[in-house]
Amino acid sequence: EERLRTQAFRMFRPPVLLHCHYLDLEDIKLIGRMRAPVVFCPRHHDYFEHEPAPVVDLLTRAMTVALGTASLASNDTLSMLDEMRHLARHADYTISDEEVLRMGTLYGARALGIEDEVGVIAPGMQADLTAIAIPHNTDESRVPAAILHDEGAAVFAMVAGRAIYDATT
Repeated sequence: EERLRTQAFRMFRPPVLLHCHYLDLEDIKLIGRMRAPVVFCPRHHDYFEHEPAPVVDLLTRAMTVALGTASLASNDTLSMLDEMRHLARHADYTISDEEVLRMGTLYGARALGIEDEVGVIAPGMQADLTAIAIPHNTDESRVPAAILHDEGAAVFAMVAGRAIYDATT
């Protein structure tokens, strides 16, 4: 009977852990052993005035840390761009702009187990994308910073290859 109970609760993939505001080293090690992705919501975290989350510690250990938006109870928008910008501008976290962009795109797909379908723009992937207005003369090396630190708006969005928003027309 014990063996059956254990098999009934066997996980086929690791659980996705949300928020994880307070983790100690043992918690982080356990999450690493489980290979469980973490979804962190930066503006939600700050709304409740938590201490800085161990996001950098998790990323340093090559764990998947995706970004989420929590809810309108603790945010004024559900915009992933707003979450990425908030995290990139936050003094308590030393995360590169490129890594913040991955947290808001590829790592979210990886956390959900669908990184072979979405999360990057590449042949064979589902065409989900958002275009952000940045100055036309932006140097290629500065594009991540322009997206996260400038105030360019989303001007186009596509889901599954279908345009769902177009501010350019």
